[in-house]
Amino acid sequence: VLFTHRGLSGPAVLDLSREVEPNDVLRVIFIPGVGNFTALEKFLIRKIAVHPRQAFHNLLHGLGTPRALAKAILAFSGTPSDVRAAELPRDVRRAVTKLLVEGVPFTVAGVAGWEEAMVTRGGVALSQVDPKTMESRVVSGLFFAGEILDVDGESGGYNLQAAFSTGFLAGRFAARKARARKP
Repeated sequence: VLFTHRGLSGPAVLDLSREVEPNDVLRVIFIPGVGNFTALEKFLIRKIAVHPRQAFHNLLHGLGTPRALAKAILAFSGTPSDVRAAELPRDVRRAVTKLLVEGVPFTVAGVAGWEEAMVTRGGVALSQVDPKTMESRVVSGLFFAGEILDVDGESGGYNLQAAFSTGFLAGRFAARKARARKP
């Protein structure tokens, strides 16, 4: 997940963009594997007992959270980032623990429009294309490749790989068909 001046981005968000609607709530867990609420709360209580004068965001940093993110999580919970661990009220500690376990909620305002689209969705149904040659099963001599096909892969190069592979097949078999037609 990337934070931009306009909102969230990055591979995970791009993958979700085909499914989300305005007002959906996305929850981002910034520290994977922190366990359940009770286990994390007990861990934080032990850390606070050992380091009561330490700023609470530094305790979160000790969990692997970047300092700026730890401060942002505290700010999201309405807590000053410089609060000392021992001064953190129980209800605030529990609210932060809940955010860490369940994820920080972000309400979807909308997705970027066509002008910023990175991939397309929809296209020629794969059932209408011979997967060995990429030739149309409806119109002889018509070949398809890339995002004209109804292929919707996850971010990470899958759509590019599909475009390259189908382009190779379509080109190869279109050339063969063209050579076969020459007198």
